[in-house]
Amino acid sequence: MKVHHLLSLIVVCGCVLANASETDALPTTLSVDGTTYQDVRWGNVTPASVTIYHSTGVASIPLEKLSPQIQKQLGYDSAKAIEHRKQEAAAREQFVARQRESQLRAKWANRKLRRIGGQIYDFTEVFEAIDKKVEHDRAMPQQPERPPDRSKLGARTMYENQVARYNQWNTEAKQIDERFLAASKYVIQGTVTQVLPSGLLLKVTTIRDVFLVNYLVQNRVVEGTPVAAAALPVGTYTYTTVMGASRTIEKFDCGQPVINPGDAPVQRIPFN
Repeated sequence: MKVHHLLSLIVVCGCVLANASETDALPTTLSVDGTTYQDVRWGNVTPASVTIYHSTGVASIPLEKLSPQIQKQLGYDSAKAIEHRKQEAAAREQFVARQRESQLRAKWANRKLRRIGGQIYDFTEVFEAIDKKVEHDRAMPQQPERPPDRSKLGARTMYENQVARYNQWNTEAKQIDERFLAASKYVIQGTVTQVLPSGLLLKVTTIRDVFLVNYLVQNRVVEGTPVAAAALPVGTYTYTTVMGASRTIEKFDCGQPVINPGDAPVQRIPFN
């Protein structure tokens, strides 16, 4: 009785081992779409593909291109493969979108973009021209005094170096001042005379008032606050004075900051 039981157990185990061997015995040579791979070692399996290592490298093989026997061994299911590929495609699209977003953010990171009237404007050159003017003025060398006696060679050389530095600074100043004057057309400086829900009334000069909208920190200013802002002229603004008279003045728009314009066109500020 015990012998019969032992023989039965041996037969069962033999069948199991035979089936396991049949399942695990994947070929070491594989032909797919006319390409033959030698010394194949089977790697990671997904619902749609399998990675193989072969004599000349690595390849990813779609499961549907394998024989039915290998497909069965690898647990291939066409419906699961289709769903897996959809998920892979969605993941790739998300990755590409994130990469593109990152590249665009890097591209526009240091730009001064503002949306005004449906158009995006780049104020970077305006700010650069102003910053350059301030930086250059701070670096102004001392203006040379009258030249020393020719007999004092060391002092004479020092004087000539001072003259050269000053002349170079003066030459640069002409170009920088031209850019600064062009940029100044897009910078409004004045004192707040009235805070309105839609903007600020500014006194720019004794004879010039302007209306400024979309000032970034309007909620922090009061009458008498000095204001300086980059803005574009956008027409006129008409209001009624405290005396009841109607008055029309220039209107300027600071715009809304734009961090990443995406594919929207960006227009540079025209320096005329």
